Amino acid sequence: MSEVLLDFSYEKIDNEKDWDIQKELEEFIYILNNETNHIPVKDLKNKNLVELKNDKILLKKELKKSRDKAIELAEEGLEFLISIGLVAEDFKQRLIHNNLKKVKECNFSSLFNSNLESCLNGDKPLYNKALSEYKKSLIDNNRLKIKENFDEIKSYVGQYFLIKQTLKSWTPRMLLQFMEKRLEEIQSDKQVCLLGTFNKKINRLVNGESAPFIFERLGERYKYYFLDEFQDTSSLQWSNLIPLIANSLESENISGLSGRLILVGDPKQSIYRWRGGDMNQFLDLINKKHNPFQIVAQNKILKKNFRSTKEIVNFNNDFFDTIAKKINDKEYQALYREKSNNLNNKGQGYVQIESIEKGRNEEINKSLYASKTITILKKLVEKGYSKSEIAILVRKKSQATELGNILTNEGFKIISSEALKVSNSEKVQLIIALLKLTLNPDSSEQHKIILDILWEFYNKEKKEYHEFAISNLKLKTHNFFYQLNKIFDFNINLNEAFSKTLLEAVDYFLVNLSILNIADVYVSSFMEEVFNYSRDSSSSILSFLRYWENESKNLNVTISNSEDSIKLMTIHQAKGLEFPIVILPFLDTLIHPNLNEKIWYPFKSGKLKKIKWGWFNFTKQIQNFGKDAIQFHDSHRLNQKIDAINVLYVALTRAQNALFVITKEVSIAGSSYAHWFKDYVVSKGLTLDSENTFILGKLPDKFQIQNKIQNKIQNKNPHTNYKLNSQWRKRIITKGDSDEDLNEAKNHGLLIHNLLSEITIKDKISDVLEKAISDNILHEDLKLSIEKKLFQIVNHPELSKFFDGRDRVLCEKELLVPSGPTFRPDRINISSSGKISLMDYKTGRPKKRDREQIHTYSNLFKEMGYKRIENFLIYINNDLQIIKFTDD
Repeated sequence: MSEVLLDFSYEKIDNEKDWDIQKELEEFIYILNNETNHIPVKDLKNKNLVELKNDKILLKKELKKSRDKAIELAEEGLEFLISIGLVAEDFKQRLIHNNLKKVKECNFSSLFNSNLESCLNGDKPLYNKALSEYKKSLIDNNRLKIKENFDEIKSYVGQYFLIKQTLKSWTPRMLLQFMEKRLEEIQSDKQVCLLGTFNKKINRLVNGESAPFIFERLGERYKYYFLDEFQDTSSLQWSNLIPLIANSLESENISGLSGRLILVGDPKQSIYRWRGGDMNQFLDLINKKHNPFQIVAQNKILKKNFRSTKEIVNFNNDFFDTIAKKINDKEYQALYREKSNNLNNKGQGYVQIESIEKGRNEEINKSLYASKTITILKKLVEKGYSKSEIAILVRKKSQATELGNILTNEGFKIISSEALKVSNSEKVQLIIALLKLTLNPDSSEQHKIILDILWEFYNKEKKEYHEFAISNLKLKTHNFFYQLNKIFDFNINLNEAFSKTLLEAVDYFLVNLSILNIADVYVSSFMEEVFNYSRDSSSSILSFLRYWENESKNLNVTISNSEDSIKLMTIHQAKGLEFPIVILPFLDTLIHPNLNEKIWYPFKSGKLKKIKWGWFNFTKQIQNFGKDAIQFHDSHRLNQKIDAINVLYVALTRAQNALFVITKEVSIAGSSYAHWFKDYVVSKGLTLDSENTFILGKLPDKFQIQNKIQNKIQNKNPHTNYKLNSQWRKRIITKGDSDEDLNEAKNHGLLIHNLLSEITIKDKISDVLEKAISDNILHEDLKLSIEKKLFQIVNHPELSKFFDGRDRVLCEKELLVPSGPTFRPDRINISSSGKISLMDYKTGRPKKRDREQIHTYSNLFKEMGYKRIENFLIYINNDLQIIKFTDD
């Protein structure tokens, strides 16, 4: 492995890149744990070093063979043209001879950049009109043979480029294989297992067996399966589940009942292909192209949209119908043309699409997007909308961070896992860089971090930046700071910080740098973390930096009042959620991003089949590698487009009442979200640019809506005043202050009821009570009385055996009934002998319906094949009452 690591570093240096391979190694670990790579990695890891070296030798031989064969064919082509009396000037722009001569000189790349293929196919003229009729006839009669020669050359040149690209990434590919083997060795030595490897391990167990023993046993216990968000299920997960589910679906229990499987999802919301999600396996089931089970599936499409107003639903129906036309695949077209026809009567809805100016650089665009967003926020506040009703969704975490900082500086309160990360603050990054310099002076890396932050803060010219960086980054820190002080307010003497403790050093930076303002929420949060660490752990700068390296990602700015805060998150984080108002800035993403995306290219035929996989960056040049490569290229591009559509679909369907889209003005044809929005608006006979906004529906004043709702509530029931205690996860509903006659014993019983849902064994009582107190669910003064009541229950002669830890216990688990309602007993005990004990906690007097309810639960277990069932109704009032009965 050391040899391969050195080779990798040398290759980076040869390519004029940094020799440090730490970043690449971290990316390799991600690749090894990503399910999308499991088949290639599995194929490659079994090869030893000798086999790998032999594979490389084979590749080099085939590379030379392809090159030599292409040159040989080019020479034959030129000789043939001479033999029939054709010269270079006989062809338009000397295309034939020029290209063949370049191939002969091993200049292959120009072969794919000329018009030669179009001319040979007849799409463009191959010769000039002034050419003699004899020569024209001669060329036309031999066009097929010339084209065959060209196609054969092209085939060998394509293989040449494919092998060359594979060899270019051969060392990192070898390193990936070694890392996979080493990772397995470490797990074996330490007796640990990465969570990401479980599906692969299960797959190895399941593969080749129709119904492994453990699945047969599970199939006897579980008959009903419900898989949600199935469009994001990976092919590996699904292949692991099929044997388990098949055993239940295709067999019957002793009562003659077979199992059931419900798959729920929306292929249009499949946005996790990058981590293994496979929407096509769902589409294949829906379209009945594939069925892994022996029973026939039934499809049910939910046509009604329960979330959004009709304006938003109609917009999305119409917009994605337009997008479907851009997909060159009938199955996908049909998917995106599905409509939600049954609309809600939820009142007036609103859709707005606007654009920022075109032709600006990225930094200015960020500012324009933020400005448009702030304008919308102020408009909504003026109309009476609460900030807690608003969600801003973005594509990238970096966009959330940058926009969050701007909105925070504008006085808006933000709830965001990304925007509120203390470590994302450039001012905090400046302090960290200064602390690192106290331990490692003269570091050009830390010098650059400091320079970048100061330069952006003071808005200096970019040209001056490059001149300053070249002259000063590699200076001694003392001299570097001296130069900084000439152009910035940067009066720092690092020598003074050397002798200080952690807290003293940070305080020194705050006092001497005007850019660091303690009123900044990120700086103050960082200072609080430094203070707590110095007090509780250590005053050492080195130990704090080690701590910060691991824990900084978990430190967020604390928001005191979430009811007046705007939600800011990525589109992926918002999946499955809904918000009254959604704002979508930065919607100008390219459909086919220009990323250095690594792909696994399969070698399917010939001598290269034993190589199995090439691993290199995806580029448009792949379509020059041959027929298989063209198909691979087109398939990958289609996947990119579907991914982009699905992310956009998720974003545009989160809003309930109002949707605001902010994109970028575009003028020429292209492939981006901005072009798609423009195409849609233009299809409506309208204009979309920085001056013209698309609007559908009307945004009503919230004050009017609230008055209407309040009047309806008062007319319906003017006396009842309920409040919901949302702190307790069980959401105990208590009457408001206007009802004085609340039964204290009943409320007391409800609290105990919900505490019991957390108590599987009696030893957990203390922990459950402490948690309830810390969550402000239970007042400290009530602890003793509640504890006494709980112990009275768990130690009761008829109940104590159920809390001793011997049985399997399920508290408040839902029982799913085919084509029926959902039931949830308070407690189910399952003994080792298979006996079922059902318990329901009640308050007040015993009622007939209490017995009927638990009798229903009991019948459900009978249908599942259980014979011995006992039932307990436990009434928790001032006195404990237990009613036990068994079913005949």
